[in-house]
Amino acid sequence: MRKFSNLSKTMLPISIVVIIFVVFSIITEGRTLTGKNLSNVLQQSFSIVIGGFGMMFVMSMGSIDMSLGSIILISGIGSIFSVMKLGFIPMFIVCAVIGALFGLLSGSILAYFKMPSFMVTIGLSFSLRGLGNFICQNVGNGMVLSKEARAFDTLGFKLPFVIVLALIS
Repeated sequence: MRKFSNLSKTMLPISIVVIIFVVFSIITEGRTLTGKNLSNVLQQSFSIVIGGFGMMFVMSMGSIDMSLGSIILISGIGSIFSVMKLGFIPMFIVCAVIGALFGLLSGSILAYFKMPSFMVTIGLSFSLRGLGNFICQNVGNGMVLSKEARAFDTLGFKLPFVIVLALIS
């Protein structure tokens, strides 16, 4: 009986997703199952999946990071500016450096002031969200990405990247 209970806990979320998927397929008369729709769902979920991998590492250490989305925002803004000024390869380095710097800032505050991670990261989240909003409204108006830069927003680029991340973790 105990094994069945553990199995049901594991299968419950998967079962709920399948049920929701079937209900939406019936309601939309099968339009949910089109290749284009499934491709769109996959493409839109990649940033959440990548963030989830990062959150998995943070939570495995017994902590919580509420600033993840805001750090992704600032890294994304940094990637746009760097790809336009420096090119594609430096863009990856800039994104990693931005994420590492804010992680270092958060970790330093946690270690030095002995504050709870929730408080530090929620404060950092609000600050970075405000900074991102300021940059997007005042600096980034009128910016248009080149066709080469938009090529990174394809399933062919994102899928192998997420598979490698899954294998590493």
